[in-house]
Amino acid sequence: MEEKKIGQNINPTAPMLETPVSQPTQESTTPPAIEPSNNPHFAGLRGARKLWMIIAAMLLLLVAVGAAYLISKNQTTQPPPTPEATTTPDPTADWETFENNIYRLKYPEGFEVNKDEGNVVTLLKLGPTQKEQTEFYDGISLNFDPREISGNSKDYVEIRLEESRRLGSDITKEISEIEIGEYKGFTYSARGLGNSKYIFLESKSGLFLVITDSTVDPGNLGFTNVVDKIFSTFKFVDQNSDVKTYISSKLGISFSYKYKYNDGDTINIKEIGNKVYVYPSKIKPEDGQYVEVFDKDQTDSLKTAITKTILKGYSTSDCLVNEIIKNPSGSGVVAPASYKFAQTDVPRSGNEELLDLAQKAEKCPSPYVSFGGLTYFLMDQSHASKFIFLSIGQYAIDAGPNQTWQDTIKFTN
Repeated sequence: MEEKKIGQNINPTAPMLETPVSQPTQESTTPPAIEPSNNPHFAGLRGARKLWMIIAAMLLLLVAVGAAYLISKNQTTQPPPTPEATTTPDPTADWETFENNIYRLKYPEGFEVNKDEGNVVTLLKLGPTQKEQTEFYDGISLNFDPREISGNSKDYVEIRLEESRRLGSDITKEISEIEIGEYKGFTYSARGLGNSKYIFLESKSGLFLVITDSTVDPGNLGFTNVVDKIFSTFKFVDQNSDVKTYISSKLGISFSYKYKYNDGDTINIKEIGNKVYVYPSKIKPEDGQYVEVFDKDQTDSLKTAITKTILKGYSTSDCLVNEIIKNPSGSGVVAPASYKFAQTDVPRSGNEELLDLAQKAEKCPSPYVSFGGLTYFLMDQSHASKFIFLSIGQYAIDAGPNQTWQDTIKFTN
């Protein structure tokens, strides 16, 4: 048997085919270009990817806008730091207080307060060089003088200025407006025996106050500053809206009265001839209270004027005139020292009944002698050309606390 050899062609008739040897292929560093595919599946993937990118961008934008808004809101709504409150001490806290039925004010320690029965008040503090019984040249002097005026307040100030000129004073500052606390008024300055500043203030109810400031400060001790602080405490106390002031320029008198009461009743005023009626609105004027004004000789006493005017033609033995020392109004109000009072009466034995006295009074002029009600006469020695008769009766019409309207009567000319 013939031995076969490896590699030898078994079929000698078939041509021998040469197998080519493949060479190793060199790898390229450039990736093959991806050809665009027309496959719709890949096109959809690309569209979805773009949509998600848009949504993500919008979400980021919304987050950024929201964050900016919150930061802005926090910055605008955050309140500024509140400063700590500081209290300014009141330099007048420990000062003395003066008050009457017209005004109140405060003044420091060391002042003298001089007042008379006419409601004129002087605050006085002597300076270190001031000597007594001499003209005033060192210290603080404030004089408060309430006045009843008729007409325009500016006109009154102009009259006072001309009066200062007439008396020989040099006007160093003409009339100008001034403000003391919550009150507006007028002022002017004049030099006579000394330098004085005149201040005119009017309350809401018509009361008028003349303040004379004669302060002199040769040692520069701050007296002007003290005066300004005193003025800063000034306040009228007649601001009760239920109280009014009536002024009769024709008769030359004025008075205050409470025109409204808590029960709704009101008080009316009516001037007829030489009388001014003060009466509740529910009754006739002639049935109310009144003041009657009479002229007199300036040299006559009140008693003489009553005898000449009221009791003329009547027997002085049947009709008597009794002078009264104190204010007979019954309120206890102290009248100015220049005020004089009197009443007409009949002779009394001490045991008459009211009917007996009424029969005696028939011999005297009515209503100037009456029983069962308050009547009296009044004159002001500072205005000696007139006197008045007051018919009050048995009830009171107020002007203020513990004060009746007749207690406030002033003579203005």
